[in-house]
Amino acid sequence: MGANAWFPMVPVDYVSAAVVALSHTGHNRTFHLFNPVAISFAEMIERLRESGHVLDEVSWDEFVATVRADRDNALFPVIDIFRSYMTAGEALYMRMDVSATEAALAGTGIACPEIDADLFRTYAGFFTEAGYFPAPVSAG
Repeated sequence: MGANAWFPMVPVDYVSAAVVALSHTGHNRTFHLFNPVAISFAEMIERLRESGHVLDEVSWDEFVATVRADRDNALFPVIDIFRSYMTAGEALYMRMDVSATEAALAGTGIACPEIDADLFRTYAGFFTEAGYFPAPVSAG
């Protein structure tokens, strides 16, 4: 399943801290919460495999058929959009200008972190413990 998509993952800890801080600024304006440092789909797959998660390669047709066969799958309602995004080649979500947000948060210590290997491992561990991901086969 070839995919070159990039995802600007925005950590929930950052979002919640930023929303609280921005709500106290008194500014009546729009602030964008966006991670300018995206992570590639390929890198996410690699990190999951390194952690012992089994992720078999399948064709797009097989993947889409599997999702469409399970109405409870979170991707079910958006599978066509997801497939288009994932196969568009070097795609990236529309970038957001976060300069006003960064200026409003200056001095608070609140900044959107890069999704590095350690943070990604933390999220994967959470989803595994919550039962969203199956347990790893081996420790990577």
